[in-house]
Amino acid sequence: MIHLPPVLGFLCGLVQTRSGPFPTKTVFPLRGKAFSPSLSKKGIDEPPPATNNWSHFDPKAYLRDYYSHVGLENLALWRFLVRVFSDLPRGGRLLEFGGGPTLYSLIPAANSVDEIHFCDYSETNLQEVRGWLQGDADAFDWTHFVCATLELEGRVASIDSVRRRGEHIKRLVTKVMRANGGLGEAAGGPA
Repeated sequence: MIHLPPVLGFLCGLVQTRSGPFPTKTVFPLRGKAFSPSLSKKGIDEPPPATNNWSHFDPKAYLRDYYSHVGLENLALWRFLVRVFSDLPRGGRLLEFGGGPTLYSLIPAANSVDEIHFCDYSETNLQEVRGWLQGDADAFDWTHFVCATLELEGRVASIDSVRRRGEHIKRLVTKVMRANGGLGEAAGGPA
């Protein structure tokens, strides 16, 4: 099975599975239903239209499915983010727009910015992020991802350095707010 990087898979709404050299099944999770295109005489059927109703989305299941381990796709993504953030001038504010329930981009950004504003469309995603920021016991554990990022940065990933990075990220996130990219004014006040 081939997995797209979680961020790409989620943004594209695409998961590919393979058996042999060509894709055999493509699933588009739209409107809470899986759509698998079928070949007809006219070609591939069209997927149903996308929806703005994300009430069926389960952030905990998403994190469990895509972030249960640090895979090669995550390492490639973090390697890229570490390089990008190390090349940027220090300071400034980071806007995480459409971050979902994840903190993956905040981990390598933490040593490059002075402040982070986190936005997402889904209130349940924002609740998941707030839970981690507040230290809730049932919040997703990003420890392995912090370790991997520290190692990619050439730092020692000790219990203390991982704890310090987590605390640093929590201090940097000053706003968590609802955002809708489909509106003229995408980000409003705190959600």
